[in-house]
Amino acid sequence: MKYYVTLHGQELEVELFRCSDGNLRARLGDREYDVDLSEIEGARRYSVLLDRRSFDVVVDAQATKLHLQVSGHGLDVLVEDDRQRAARRISESAPAGPVTIYSAMPGIVRGVLVEPGQAVEEGQALVILEAMKMENEIPAEQSGVVREVLITPESVVEGGAPLVVLDPPPAQ
Repeated sequence: MKYYVTLHGQELEVELFRCSDGNLRARLGDREYDVDLSEIEGARRYSVLLDRRSFDVVVDAQATKLHLQVSGHGLDVLVEDDRQRAARRISESAPAGPVTIYSAMPGIVRGVLVEPGQAVEEGQALVILEAMKMENEIPAEQSGVVREVLITPESVVEGGAPLVVLDPPPAQ
């Protein structure tokens, strides 16, 4: 899968893929790297082996924005796939108006964290969606006010299903 990683204002294209031997590899430009990723101490800490160099990584994620602690050093990065990158570019050039938040994957709605009329901030969790036995927070892609909640707890949704509609925040 291809990702676009923005670090210190520079966008890098990173492709992750499995080799025929099952090992994970990362392609950055014309270089490829062996990657071994193991989750430790819960869902936020990882041991990353990158071309035989070991890194301890703690991840604090809000939507596509990540704060990483890599071997004790803090990094703020933006990570987007093709769909997220295209949506961001469209939203940056689109007039302000209602925004529909869609499910990125099929799953079961385990929680609806907002209600109509509620103000939300960009990155704030709106819905908890269970997919592949993991709970995923679906965040607001922009700040705004909840216009409509289109799902209910325990409902089953398909990938691409509309979940929540947000209006732009009121003018100040």
